[in-house]
Amino acid sequence: MITVTAPAPVRVTGTDVVVDFTSDPSPQLVLCGRRFEAASPQGLAASIRTGTATPVLRLPLETHVEGSTLVLRQPPELFGGAAGAHLSGAAALDAAAKAATLAPVAPGSWLPDVEVGEVEHKMLDALLAGDRWDGPLVVSMPRTGSTLLGMLFLLLRDPPGTGPWRFDRYIHEPAAPLFWQGRLVDSIDEIITEPLTPRDVIQESAYQFSAKPLARWFLRQARSPVVFAVRHPQLSWPSRWRIMLRMRVEKQIRDPDRTRIEAALESDDFSALGDILTSVTPADNGWLATLSLIQCCVEEGIDFVVVDNGRFRTDPESMLAQICDRLGLPFDPHLTDWNDLSEIRDRVVMGELARGEEYQHYYRRTIDSTSGIVRQDRPLLEPGRFPPELRGHGDGPVTIDEAATWYHMLIARDEALRV
Repeated sequence: MITVTAPAPVRVTGTDVVVDFTSDPSPQLVLCGRRFEAASPQGLAASIRTGTATPVLRLPLETHVEGSTLVLRQPPELFGGAAGAHLSGAAALDAAAKAATLAPVAPGSWLPDVEVGEVEHKMLDALLAGDRWDGPLVVSMPRTGSTLLGMLFLLLRDPPGTGPWRFDRYIHEPAAPLFWQGRLVDSIDEIITEPLTPRDVIQESAYQFSAKPLARWFLRQARSPVVFAVRHPQLSWPSRWRIMLRMRVEKQIRDPDRTRIEAALESDDFSALGDILTSVTPADNGWLATLSLIQCCVEEGIDFVVVDNGRFRTDPESMLAQICDRLGLPFDPHLTDWNDLSEIRDRVVMGELARGEEYQHYYRRTIDSTSGIVRQDRPLLEPGRFPPELRGHGDGPVTIDEAATWYHMLIARDEALRV
């Protein structure tokens, strides 16, 4: 993802870019099109760390100094061959700047006509059994594994293995009616039918909060840290497209685009569907809303963690143990050794939309799973199988290249859990 030029000798060793300033009394270099200079390699490393970050994103790069040599180390997942769509050089930092500009307002996600004033805040406060909810909150984008992650809390026993259930309810996307049906804030109590207590877990898609003040209320009320679930966009975007397109052809028998939609689904090549896929809601799959809420946490000092679906699949025991530890909960090995979720289904609370037409396509496989956690994901969808309208970098719609760049920059944060 990085490009480096310098008057000093530069060499590449594996994932490291090594710059030798032994003969250079005034260290300087150009990193991703941006000039950095300092009085020493140590000062240059510090300048790079601060100068390549936004409030939410940071270049996936570790810097350290060995004598007069500066080492720039990139994570190995950036070297996965041609399948990765992320941007490099100046374009990568431009993409980060685009996110910093657009995320606070999250166009296409926040709905300007959703009121969250004094009356609405009283409605929200009426959802609480006490002064604060103080239960776990999982915030995500679609197809990131967040439904399973949220439901797994229902398997926790305290003490582990023998005690009673730690949580009474997993509440699935209570804000969905606002976004998809244009409902008012009071519609949330149709899903949260009983007052919230610390024994409740909530999972919500970032963009479905519909208004930042509504999201902020949940972020402030939740138990720390808030859990943000992410997944490589070359996996999550096409996963959502497959479901949406199948639902479309099932519902619209005479759809004029049926032939090319079915061809795309059969070949797993969406490059000819740009006119359709740029008009889905939200077209960015919720990235800007997610980044906006993470920025809100940063600004307000709300503790959070980032859980990458790929890392979770690789070592769910480690990831879940870390999540439990951060939330002050006892880790129960049953969170990962289950093969049947029937024991928790009666504590899963879903709204009419999720229980109805969406259930078969989005949730049945997870809730009815008998295979446990799937430890390996499919390969990244090649960039050429995405529509040209969603490729590259610029001032237009969010592209897969930008989203993949943001993904790597987000999981480079210290808050991202590692295995």
